[in-house]
Amino acid sequence: MLQGIGQAQTKADYIKAITKFQTYYNRQQCNEITNMFSDTWGAMKQTLWEESKQKHLWTDYGKMISFQYLMEEDSLAYFKTEFEKSVHMMSLSLDKANKFETFRFQTSDTHIDSVLGKRAVKVIKRK
Repeated sequence: MLQGIGQAQTKADYIKAITKFQTYYNRQQCNEITNMFSDTWGAMKQTLWEESKQKHLWTDYGKMISFQYLMEEDSLAYFKTEFEKSVHMMSLSLDKANKFETFRFQTSDTHIDSVLGKRAVKVIKRK
């Protein structure tokens, strides 16, 4: 698996990051989530996790109940995530300071499904 130049994130780093995200998400702490993003985002960083986005996701998905580390490929860590209203895959990459370089709340495409094979998570909307 390829790592970004000079980066050496471990499974534990990714789990620590998603655990923080889960805490902040469930407490609806938008500023804390925004601070989890790398400074490489520049001025855009302040627009990545606004209250309107949090409210929309909370309405559609509800509380984040659990996550399971699945794998890492090309510097992205993949997690099966369970919410009150959905089960889906989430992915993220981290910079040297263990801040989000990439964060995909919901991830799915043909390549990812083929790489994960049996571990692929289909989006399940719960009523």
